[in-house]
Amino acid sequence: MRARPWTAAPYALEHAVALASMLDADPEALHAELSSMPGEDGLTRDGTGAAIGGGTHHVVAVDGDDVGARAAVWRLPDAPAGWFASDFRVRPPETGALDAVVRAQRAWLGAVGATTLRTAVDDGDRALLEGLVEAGFSVEAHVVLGRRELGPENPLSHALRIAPAEDAPEVRAGLHALWGRTLVDNPGHIDPLPSLDSWSAEVFDDPGFRPEWLLEARDGDRLVGATWATAAGDGHAYIEYTCVERDARRRGVARALKAELAARLRAGGVRTVETEWAVENGPIARINRDEGFVVVGGHRRLALSI
Repeated sequence: MRARPWTAAPYALEHAVALASMLDADPEALHAELSSMPGEDGLTRDGTGAAIGGGTHHVVAVDGDDVGARAAVWRLPDAPAGWFASDFRVRPPETGALDAVVRAQRAWLGAVGATTLRTAVDDGDRALLEGLVEAGFSVEAHVVLGRRELGPENPLSHALRIAPAEDAPEVRAGLHALWGRTLVDNPGHIDPLPSLDSWSAEVFDDPGFRPEWLLEARDGDRLVGATWATAAGDGHAYIEYTCVERDARRRGVARALKAELAARLRAGGVRTVETEWAVENGPIARINRDEGFVVVGGHRRLALSI
């Protein structure tokens, strides 16, 4: 079978119908969404030549009126210098179309001062995963989504003081610092910790935030761990993060936090809870398995050096 002559082109209105067909989306809504994304004008370079600022670059692989792949690449202003994120889509078996958009984006990224491009691929999209790996991407982490039905919890014996965190400036600062110290040990997380103000907005201004579901664990007066869940629909919740200070690990702190959180979730009418973890994070994977979480999905995070 003759390979199709796919070429990469910047996304334009003329591609909306074909791209929407590939993505199973409404053409008008899709074009409105893509047109609202910031352009490239916000990108500049720091003293080392690495890209800073924010911007988006969107290309599609075309053959006549047909679209076989798309690659949206963007950079958020608070990302580390040189870092970009992306979303790739391809219509199997058009691997040539994927090659075209990867080459085009790689050239553009090199021209604007990018150092690293990251993307995520759903576990069910083997064709896209294999195509990106063949194009030079490497797998950084495998993150799975687990789900469990809440039932009666067995009380855990511990000497910790576990309770909802007070909403006070010094408490927020302490939790923010704890998040920062523990994120570096989480292979499923690569983004830098946002500022205290940004982090506070992300946590406390979330529509699903419930103050009784943000728990801290203290050993005496010392903060040693925390966990946090948000409402995710009627009878459902999502555990956003669980963290424990390095020197307090292997003492049952995470299990105690999760057990107390599960009890509070159940008391609040939650029947089903979900959370994500990196397969490479052995301790939390074992805890979640022991708690009854069943893997129901996942994705792989990939990186490409520019």
